[in-house]
Amino acid sequence: MTEQLIQFRESLDKIDRSILEGLANRVAVVRDICKAKESNQDLKFRDFKREEEILLRIMEKAKDFKLDPSHVRKLFEEIIEYSLRVQEQNLFEAPDKDTAPLVAFHGCHGSYSYLAAKIHFGAFKGESFLKSYETLSLMIQGLVDGESDYALLPLENTTAGSINESYDLLAKYDLKIIGEEILTVRHCLMALEKIPLHRVKRVLSHPQALLQCSRFLETLDCQKEAFSNTALAAEYIQRQQDPSLAAIASHEAAKRHGLHILKEDITNQTKNFTRMVIVAREERLYDCRIPCKTSLVFALGHQRGALLKALSVFDKYQLNLTKLESRPKINSPWEYIFYVDFEGNNQDKLTQKALAELSKETTHLKNLGSYPSHLERKVKESTDGN
Repeated sequence: MTEQLIQFRESLDKIDRSILEGLANRVAVVRDICKAKESNQDLKFRDFKREEEILLRIMEKAKDFKLDPSHVRKLFEEIIEYSLRVQEQNLFEAPDKDTAPLVAFHGCHGSYSYLAAKIHFGAFKGESFLKSYETLSLMIQGLVDGESDYALLPLENTTAGSINESYDLLAKYDLKIIGEEILTVRHCLMALEKIPLHRVKRVLSHPQALLQCSRFLETLDCQKEAFSNTALAAEYIQRQQDPSLAAIASHEAAKRHGLHILKEDITNQTKNFTRMVIVAREERLYDCRIPCKTSLVFALGHQRGALLKALSVFDKYQLNLTKLESRPKINSPWEYIFYVDFEGNNQDKLTQKALAELSKETTHLKNLGSYPSHLERKVKESTDGN
């Protein structure tokens, strides 16, 4: 390496450090703004008009520096998104904010739950607070027993649909949803060596991942085997040292276990998202100015029009439903419970009135909690990406 190249790289390192210092200073100002908003209820949590004005102004300035305005816009959209997370976490964090919470996730390092945990709790330094579990049920039982502070629970995927085990666990245990994360899923086929696809004899992955990649798998002459977790499947491939084995998992899993990616982006749908919720033993309360969703579980009596009467409550109070799903009631054949997500906050008086009225139309009503909604942001990001 020439001395000139070394100097160039040292210059880049200094510039990168100055960028990080600038971001840190911006976050400090964002926290000050958040404190100001807490003391002044007239200030909005989010000002979309101002955000767009900032982005347009930055795009114009980018031209002066001979930078691509569209790429600069994407960069600053991420910075604004991070600023919003900082504001939310000011209301989310425990009183001792210097102590990283212990977060449970399903699988091992490199799993999609692991990636979601890193994103959602990214304000904390290090990874020592992340704890892995082999199954969802063990993870949730550990949370109930106090082994962790929070847990990441996958609920649904845009390709394969709902994850029934997760919904059953929410109904079974007395837990609260305090956040959500919408993760972009990019499945890859990976193996020990860079081999032709026709040499792959067995493909291992989580059942949901196998479903999400079913069209691609139909093109291979191989066995498909369900595994408890995508990243654990990648780990298993690495341990077995069998070049005919392959796994479907994330880029992160391939990198962590030293596997070669044979094919990228193999899902049936190009826009493949998994929605995960963050659950805790206690409810978290959020400022009404933060766009929130509320999740419920309820049961109905065997009367004609019972479901219609229950749903009419949401219409009466103009609360938008974002999800409605029925699941068989455990140990009660042909009886069902309903899961509902709607746009609203438990702290809002209108929502409180609606829930009070809904309780009269149900035989059982369980409020799973209100939490900041990230779905709208991810859908907008996906649309803009087109």
